[in-house]
Amino acid sequence: MSPKVIQADVTVVGDGIIGQSIAFEARRVGLRVVLISKEHPGAATPAAGGMLCPSGEAFESEQRLINLATESCRIYPDFIKRIEEISGQATGYDRHGTLMVALTRDHVGQLEQLGKAQQARGLQTKWLEPNVLKELEPNISPRQCGALLAGDDHQVNPVMLHSALVAANEKSGCQAITHAGTTELDIQAGEARGVSLVDHPVYDRVESTWVVSASGAWSREIEELKDLPLRPVRGQYVRLQGDPLLKHVVRTPDLYMIPRDDGVL
Repeated sequence: MSPKVIQADVTVVGDGIIGQSIAFEARRVGLRVVLISKEHPGAATPAAGGMLCPSGEAFESEQRLINLATESCRIYPDFIKRIEEISGQATGYDRHGTLMVALTRDHVGQLEQLGKAQQARGLQTKWLEPNVLKELEPNISPRQCGALLAGDDHQVNPVMLHSALVAANEKSGCQAITHAGTTELDIQAGEARGVSLVDHPVYDRVESTWVVSASGAWSREIEELKDLPLRPVRGQYVRLQGDPLLKHVVRTPDLYMIPRDDGVL
């Protein structure tokens, strides 16, 4: 049996939220897309918090990154609407905003400085006194000292969003290939013109104009990218199920809490 070659405009290697989103947008403008997936235990999508919150990064990030994140938040509702309409699935998208809560007077000083940095970078936040915060979120500790409210921050449920993207891409004609073996770039005249699927039982390679690596920390599994300085980093979270306790994402200097519609925190 002769090897099978697939013709495409775009090859996306990696099927997390980033890979699926790139495939979704490429299909939306009429490009032929092949998406190559490989299961990775501990991958980012199912473990991510799903916070869309440029306001919390005002100290650490460059202005151009803040601008990109703010613009992303602005256009996110249209992105979500298209995915939900095509897939017929919800994504857990929520626009209540983020509360950056002060638990001590030292925290108040830190948040005052953060608020000034946010305003200087064009981010819209406002200070809430303790009585206002208590009214907004009654289940927050009575020992709180107020909070910054970032009303333009959003959140999404990564697992639900990923499921909806997979369904939307299936309906829009994106071709998905699962490949457990080695993926190699097909380099021609110094440019990637597709990928070779080593030891795949059906397909030999994908020929395409563009190749996108969206494998995150596992991008080094592509032979030609093995020298990239990337590695997985362990994170920790606790998942609680019960009656809904919060409406907003709540952040303190030590942790953050993300409420889901189904009572998961």
